[in-house]
Amino acid sequence: MSVVKGCAEVGGIHRFGHGGKYIWDDGWAVRVVRSKGSKDCPSTGNSAEEGIERTLSRYYGPRKHPLFRVSVLTILTPYNLYNQRYPIPVNFLVVGGTGMLGSDVVAELKKRRHEVAAPSSVELDITNPESVAQVVTGVFGKNIRWCINCAAYTAVDLAESESDQAMTVNALGPGYLANVCQMAGVRLIHVSTDFVFDGVKTEPYTETDKTNPLGVYGRSKLAGEQSVMAANASSVIVRTSWLYGPNGKSFPRTMINAYLAGKQLRVVADQTGCPTYTADLARTLVDITEKEMMPGIFHATGEDVMSWHGFAKLAIETYCREELRESREVEIEPIPTEAYPTPAQRPKYSVLSNAKLRDQGVEGMRSVGECLSEYVSRLD
Repeated sequence: MSVVKGCAEVGGIHRFGHGGKYIWDDGWAVRVVRSKGSKDCPSTGNSAEEGIERTLSRYYGPRKHPLFRVSVLTILTPYNLYNQRYPIPVNFLVVGGTGMLGSDVVAELKKRRHEVAAPSSVELDITNPESVAQVVTGVFGKNIRWCINCAAYTAVDLAESESDQAMTVNALGPGYLANVCQMAGVRLIHVSTDFVFDGVKTEPYTETDKTNPLGVYGRSKLAGEQSVMAANASSVIVRTSWLYGPNGKSFPRTMINAYLAGKQLRVVADQTGCPTYTADLARTLVDITEKEMMPGIFHATGEDVMSWHGFAKLAIETYCREELRESREVEIEPIPTEAYPTPAQRPKYSVLSNAKLRDQGVEGMRSVGECLSEYVSRLD
C-alpha cells in the first residue's frame, strides 16, 4: 500500500481525495482505516460512535465532517512516530484537572509554560461519548498534542457496592477518551494503580508481572488499562500507588486531623507500598510527554517503601515539626489487617519497580520525608 501525499488533514487524520478513506501520512500507517458504511465495513451502530457523530453534527452539520465515516481506526506505527519533537509550548488537555492529582498536573504544565485546558467534569464527562467527542471538534483546543487522564473513581471500599459506577468511570470512560484521542491524533497518558496486583509477591512488581486485582476497584482500573490500549495503541499507561496531595482527601490529611482531634490512632502495619506525592507524579507525567515516550505501561511511584503505620507516623511527626514547630514522638498502635476489616481486600505488598521509567531517563521522585515537608506546608 502506498502512502497518499498531499491529502487534507483533519485532527491528525488524513483523507484521500476520493473514496472517503483515511490514512496516516509519511509512511507510518500500514493499514487503511475502513470507512463507515462502506462495503468493507458496514455501519456498526455502536453507541459510542453514534454519540460522537451526534456531537460532530452540531459543529459541522449532518455527516459533513470526514470523521463520520471512521469506523475502524487501526494504525500500526514504528518508533519514529513517537520520537518527533515539537515546538513548545503545546496544548495539553488534562481530564480531571481540578482533582487531587490533576490540579498539580495543571500547575506543573503552566510552570513549564505549556498551554493547558482543564475542563470540569461537567464540561467533559468521560462517561458520556457525546461529551468526550468534543476533543475532536476542537472545543478544548485546536492544537492538542497530549491528553493526561487523571479522572477516576477512587472510593476503593465503596466500589464494592457501586461496581457499575466504578466500571463506568474507570473502564468505559477511558476507552471512550482513548478512542477519540486516536481519531484526533492526540496522544494519551492514562493513570492507573498498584491495585491491579494481588500483593502476593515479596519483591517489586514490574510492568510485565501478571495482574490479579482483589476487588472491584482494581478490576475496574485493569479494565480501563485494557480498554485504553485496545482503542489507542499510542497511549502511555502510568501505574502509581498510595497517592497523596493537598488538593483533596488523602491518607496523611486524615491521620493529621485525627491526631489533632485527640483520637487514639490504630493503623495497619502489615501492608507495604510506596507513598507517592501528587506534585512529584505530576512532574513525572509531564517529563513523559516532553520526552515523547514510547507507548506502553510504566510504573511511577515514590522511592521509599513503608507500611501504612510508618507513613502515618512520619506524616504526623512532619506536621508537628514543620507547622507546630514542636518535636514530638507520636504514638500509633500498629495493628494487623485483620484487626481493621474493610469491604475491599487490599494487596499486602504493592511496591512497584520504577526501573523501566528510569531506563528512559526520567528522574526519580524525592524522598517521602522531603515530599511530606512540602505537603504539610500546602495544607489549608
